Amino acid sequence: MAWLCNSFQRLRLSHPLARRISFALLVFLLAFVARVHLANTGRLEYDEKDYAKAAVQYANYLKIGDWNSIVQDDFNYEHPGFFKLVYGLAVLPSSPQKLLDLSMNFSVRQHKESDRVVALRRVSVGFGSLAVFLLALANPLAGLFLAVHTFAVKYTSVIYLEALPMFSALLSLQAFSAFLKRGPGKRGVVWLIQSAAALGITAASKYVYALIGVVILVYSIFWMLRRRRSFISSLALWGAASLLIFWAVDPYLWANPVQRLSDSLQFNIDFSQGPAIKYTAYPVWQPVIWLLKSMPQQQYTLTPFFLQPGDFWVAIDTWIFWLGVIGLPLMLKRSPEYFLWLVIGIGFLLVWSTKWPQYVMLVLPPLCLAAAYGVQSLFLVGKMIWHKLQPPGSKVS
Repeated sequence: MAWLCNSFQRLRLSHPLARRISFALLVFLLAFVARVHLANTGRLEYDEKDYAKAAVQYANYLKIGDWNSIVQDDFNYEHPGFFKLVYGLAVLPSSPQKLLDLSMNFSVRQHKESDRVVALRRVSVGFGSLAVFLLALANPLAGLFLAVHTFAVKYTSVIYLEALPMFSALLSLQAFSAFLKRGPGKRGVVWLIQSAAALGITAASKYVYALIGVVILVYSIFWMLRRRRSFISSLALWGAASLLIFWAVDPYLWANPVQRLSDSLQFNIDFSQGPAIKYTAYPVWQPVIWLLKSMPQQQYTLTPFFLQPGDFWVAIDTWIFWLGVIGLPLMLKRSPEYFLWLVIGIGFLLVWSTKWPQYVMLVLPPLCLAAAYGVQSLFLVGKMIWHKLQPPGSKVS
């Protein structure tokens, strides 16, 4: 029996897809352990108190079935509600809940209700690790880079709004790419709807990540021009389904969609020109500065995040950045959709006035893929140089 099981396992792992899934699972496990470690030990962050409060309020409403309060609750209305509702599910079993006091900056272990804090943080851990898994399916080395990137580990280990939309944005792009490969038939439409649903969830979790919709549209235009084929009707279906899902999973929009969405977006526009932004006075290129160094190596006078020794096991963000620069030409050739994601994302971060460090999460998946292509580019260059150094007539394996 053991021989049969071993033979079956060898047969399965000999298949390229099985190997890819196996590697992706290993990278996922690494990402998960690193994030659980930080979720269990890391210091409390600035905005965790706001999202924890929203989650507890939603949990209390859900416990008594008070959907009207969910629809009318305008706390933290500047951000859409879906991810905060998901957080609420994490503390739902023990409600009615008291609000968590996360105003003090100390290790989560010192908090009197650390179990509840960690329960919320593990929602972020789960989605952050799943994003690593999806990227590792596309490229195992890219997934490995995302698994250990300090900004990715940090902001998918705390009660922030980054983990779910980063995961769903990546899923939306991958599903749309699968649609393009299969065409507008039955099998293709399934991927198209999946991409639309993921995009709607992305926008309903944090607006900025809906930029992936712009990336997909731009990529679609280039794809149609290059192949001289059109799928405008499919794009229209994709866009309509995305908007429908976006509205359906954000209850705050149900009562007055246009006015409430307008107010929410206007808040973010006003904030980007407000006193907090003027006080920090980050330069236009600040997002590049975030990406250039690992979190513990950042130089700053205004503390943008709270750290302590042992938060991260490795710190190779600088290597990832420069490998990403090296890998851009190869990524443009082999994964143009991710190239567009990186270029459009960086462009947006440079233009947008709000320069908070967590915003670089928007471009970490394509940057990590570019870094993987950078490693491959260096290998190809090294191989070419090695061949040229061989004496004429010699055999090189």
